[in-house]
Amino acid sequence: MRRCGATRARASRADADAAVEAFLNTLKYDDGGLVAAIAQDVDTGAILMQGYANRDAVAYTLKHRKATFWSRSRSQLWCKGETSGNYIAIDSVHVDCDKDSLIYLGVPTGPTCHTGAHTCYYKRVDGPDGAATKASGGRHAAEEALTTLYELEATIEARRVEAKKEGVKPSWTRRLLDDPELLCKKIREEAGELCQTWEENEGKEAVANEMADVLYHSMVMLNKQGVSMTDVLGVLRKRFGTSGVDEKASRPPKKLINVSKFIPEKSNIWRDCVDGYYDWVREHIHEGAPINECDHCGDPPLVLAAGNGHTKVVELLLSEGADIQQSGMMKDCALQRAAHNGHYHTVQYLLEQGADVDALDLGDNTALHWAAMRGHVEIVNLLLQSGADKNIKNQQENLPIDLCKAVWSNSHKYVRELLAH
Repeated sequence: MRRCGATRARASRADADAAVEAFLNTLKYDDGGLVAAIAQDVDTGAILMQGYANRDAVAYTLKHRKATFWSRSRSQLWCKGETSGNYIAIDSVHVDCDKDSLIYLGVPTGPTCHTGAHTCYYKRVDGPDGAATKASGGRHAAEEALTTLYELEATIEARRVEAKKEGVKPSWTRRLLDDPELLCKKIREEAGELCQTWEENEGKEAVANEMADVLYHSMVMLNKQGVSMTDVLGVLRKRFGTSGVDEKASRPPKKLINVSKFIPEKSNIWRDCVDGYYDWVREHIHEGAPINECDHCGDPPLVLAAGNGHTKVVELLLSEGADIQQSGMMKDCALQRAAHNGHYHTVQYLLEQGADVDALDLGDNTALHWAAMRGHVEIVNLLLQSGADKNIKNQQENLPIDLCKAVWSNSHKYVRELLAH
């Protein structure tokens, strides 16, 4: 039986390799053997950078799930982040209708631009002559997709962490955060008013206004429960099939070619750790699934569960013998992945279980570096209280405070204040 399984696995890998080769043959390379490759943030929609890729670069990207290009100046393959540690972990790769350009859709593990900006496109062309430029800057700059939602999220976070002042009436957001019953009442009320716009044919403007109210109050609830917009977008991304998981395979095929589906998966335990299916993960473990083995992207189950904020699954894995310090594809452990993605309760639990608060990843970044860079105020505070060393420098000689610019958002401003003390 084992031989049969191994034979099928080899055949599956051979089929996958053949499919990738067939795809590479369809690309229309220019005279230099290159196609344009655009890296895009899978959650925010932000265009991160553009480069060029030859056949080998595309193949490497598909195999290793890291955005890889062809350096025209150095005439060699260039995996984004190989020096800085700021990789772009690939979720999927898409090809345009002419097959002469690609989109690398993925998750940046740090600033994409060499200047330290989130995206290389941080300057906007202004003026009637199109000559003047200005830096728009910021983790979610004004020109990036979903800016309004992320700025609203940052404002809500700022209201939550601001100190109460004697004799000063609290803001409406702060009142909602301090009174969960009022918050729940408002969400139900606003949802009812949204439905009423349909029932009473109130028109598009009323629909937009009521939806804005529902969205705002719902985002306050997200903040109250420690859930970020990135978490929500991640769930939507998986639910609507762009992650390429098998359970979504029955949905209508997309017009763009998602070549990530050419990469076979080893077992459901890794996928179920990503999705947080506790009972299924437990079943896989009882059936002998290897809880300390990495998936085809180089991530073990614990890192996948922690990175997606599934604390109960993390508890299960640790109770069954998972290595709390085992690292993932970027040499980041569960604590770093959870801190990077803003999962406070998961970070808290891992620290309680003895996770090394100052563990280093491939770029010598600690959990504090990542939490600071993403503007996760509560997590930065928790890490500092747990003894995190704010004076550790990464390979780029950056302290955690160096990765956090106050102009990015109010959350980053508060993080800098914590790190400056």
